[in-house]
Amino acid sequence: MSTPTNTVPSTAGAQANLRVPGIYTSSSSSGKGSESSLHVVKNVPGYKTPVFPAKEEQRVQVHQSVTTKGFLPQELVKIEVDWFYDNLGIEENYFANESVDVITDHIIALYAAKTLAYTKHSKELVIDLEKITENGAMFIHTSSPGVTSTEGPGATCERRIDDMFLDVSTPEKAYRLETYRSSGVTVANTQSLRCYFVSKCSLPTPPAVATPGVSDVQGKNQQHHHVDIRTVSDP
Repeated sequence: MSTPTNTVPSTAGAQANLRVPGIYTSSSSSGKGSESSLHVVKNVPGYKTPVFPAKEEQRVQVHQSVTTKGFLPQELVKIEVDWFYDNLGIEENYFANESVDVITDHIIALYAAKTLAYTKHSKELVIDLEKITENGAMFIHTSSPGVTSTEGPGATCERRIDDMFLDVSTPEKAYRLETYRSSGVTVANTQSLRCYFVSKCSLPTPPAVATPGVSDVQGKNQQHHHVDIRTVSDP
């Protein structure tokens, strides 16, 4: 059904004021309305995946570190490092926040977990990595999508995060939690990695700027405080 034309200003200026560039879908192909008259907003996510610019440089350093440790056969080092970086779907935040030594330890731990699963002739690969500091924490463990964990690392992970960070947060010491589910761990099973990243917020406290007082319905003078959210939010 066409959009009624008598309820929308027909001037180009009015349409320009209503339109936000880049977020509208086009319906001109259907012949029933136009992009400027329907004003249909695209269903686009507001979250932008972070990008770690030094990831490739870090990968080279991790390759050298894993080689130096000597736990992996030389011919498997590049395969394991590339698998960790490219196939697990781990968020860029992990690589940006962790040191070369920590990533090296995690790659070796994953290789050991795969080796253990093979020796047990098990199709289930158990991965349980965590790091807890004063400024936050990181938890990565294997998990089956859509299944509530009743045992293993996934059974207590979220409760531990609540107890250690979220439930005890204060304005002076607040924490932010980001959680992701990565792609499959291996082609042979349906498991994936569940990743939790807890970081301490850095919240500035600029003084509020008061606007001139206005009278309410009872004639009392009130002060309204306006603060730019960008000046008090966690960067």
